[in-house]
Amino acid sequence: MTVMDEEENEEDQSDDVSPTMAPKAVMTALPNMRLEGIWESLVFGRAISTDLLHCITNMSKVICNLLGKSLAEESESGYQSQE
Repeated sequence: MTVMDEEENEEDQSDDVSPTMAPKAVMTALPNMRLEGIWESLVFGRAISTDLLHCITNMSKVICNLLGKSLAEESESGYQSQE
């Protein structure tokens, strides 16, 4: 078996990826709380659909908005309980 044959076999196997072997990302730097620059700080092991990246971005924005509101509510209730 040649090196090219091995590479072709690896490519064939990569087409049948199970959910546990989904694309993985490594974060090279932590983004700020607003997640600005998150995609620049990620290094992906393989190509990922841009639709998936857009969905993840939208989800992260929603979560940040929810967390921001809940943190603001907690701080307001904390101030009220201290009074």
